[in-house]
Amino acid sequence: MKKIIFPAVLVVVLTLAGCSIKPAVNNKPQNNEVHRPISDSLKLCPQIVLGLKFDYPKSWGDCKIIDNKIYFRTDYKKYNVDLVAEIKSVNTAVTGQDFLGVGVTKKEKIDGINNSTIYNIPCGGGIACTVLNIDDKNFYEINWDVTSSQPIPEKLDGVWVPDYSFTRDDIWNILKSIKN
Repeated sequence: MKKIIFPAVLVVVLTLAGCSIKPAVNNKPQNNEVHRPISDSLKLCPQIVLGLKFDYPKSWGDCKIIDNKIYFRTDYKKYNVDLVAEIKSVNTAVTGQDFLGVGVTKKEKIDGINNSTIYNIPCGGGIACTVLNIDDKNFYEINWDVTSSQPIPEKLDGVWVPDYSFTRDDIWNILKSIKN
């Protein structure tokens, strides 16, 4: 009975959280290795959130952290546009197997954390919703959104998202660069 109730409760909790996830596994660098971005086109955000470090595109502006959110200033020219990652530590014993059947997809390995997987699940309202699983012990919900100085249209009839130039690939490059 417990095997049936736990996955059902987990699906309800994740659905209510409104997130989205993609997976990846990783090889941790040796202790004597210097952290390098996964690509020459990325730079390190000097600030740390919940023990996690992030790289992001070199062509973008600064990054800043306010509480548990990291703001990456993008290179969008017309307005000040930030890709925002809200990071929460999730206290759960769920594994990737528990996500199967609810639209979860897996992605490639990330470079900075051993035994890690990133899951992408469907979500409503955000740009993307992801969960980082480290050793089936530490879970981080990372929900992605956008903020902008673009004025809200006067005659708004429905959901509005400001203009932005980043792509899902940009988000995945940031996710693949995570280190602890």
